Amino acid sequence: LTQSVPRSVLAREDLLAVYHAELARQGVEYDITICRDRFRVSALYLLTYAVTIAGTLDLQNERGTRLARTLLGNSLAALDEIDAFELL
Repeated sequence: LTQSVPRSVLAREDLLAVYHAELARQGVEYDITICRDRFRVSALYLLTYAVTIAGTLDLQNERGTRLARTLLGNSLAALDEIDAFELL
């Protein structure tokens, strides 16, 4: 949700709420606030993957540069949208 899904797709629907609703439908008792808080922590942690992957790409070619910008751009935008940086 934070790296590969385009922001335009995420803007259409709260996919975390969809996930939570399915858990509830399956009988899992899980507070939506705790679910969102854990997602924020996980999303912040997963920034390390985006940085690591971007660091291994060949930025001398257009594809590598585009992929790095997309991956890091999506990650940073998502973290900003969910106020994950306040956790630091």
